[in-house]
Amino acid sequence: MKRLILTCFLFLSVLIAHAQFQQLTGETTLSNPNGRTLLIDRDNADSWLTFHDSDDSWYSFGIDRSNGTRLSLNYGGDLTSTHFVMDSNGNIGIGTANPLGWRLAVNGNIRAKEVKVETSWADFVFEKGYNLPSLEEVEAHIKEKGHLKDIPSAAEVSENGIQLGEMNSKLLQKIEELTLYMIDLNKDLQDLKKENETLKRQLTNLQTIKE
Repeated sequence: MKRLILTCFLFLSVLIAHAQFQQLTGETTLSNPNGRTLLIDRDNADSWLTFHDSDDSWYSFGIDRSNGTRLSLNYGGDLTSTHFVMDSNGNIGIGTANPLGWRLAVNGNIRAKEVKVETSWADFVFEKGYNLPSLEEVEAHIKEKGHLKDIPSAAEVSENGIQLGEMNSKLLQKIEELTLYMIDLNKDLQDLKKENETLKRQLTNLQTIKE
């Protein structure tokens, strides 16, 4: 596949350069006895190469100006499909004809060993002066909105998706807030244990006096 892409790119580069000077139009077909065919086609709008393999597989590679100037690589000999496109700004679409301004837009699943996201982080929760909401305020917001404060609702996520870096930061913010709640609860628990021990000693002393 890599050889095919490289070959198509080289042929297209030569084709476009030649067409600029010779105003080349129409089709040129190259075939070999093994059943492989290379179709070079250029009209006033588009320039592309179409490769037909002996197993009846079609691949096309070229410049498509009918949908805004873009580089297109497709299976099936059709530049209007959406296997791979790159627009004039260098934005790339895989499975989509229009990247919509994203540097990389993929309509489908992505598998990777690792993804690095550069974003801000939420350690400001541990800074002095941070306004930690009370649990009563958290409860009231959940009852009113149906979700945590600063976290999008299920309907919003369904419509707009999420920004991965931003969402990880917000989730960390909630984890750090929970940590502060647990620290406060642990302090209250330790105070209760001390009071309980004091009450036990007082009760033991009272029982001793009665005896």
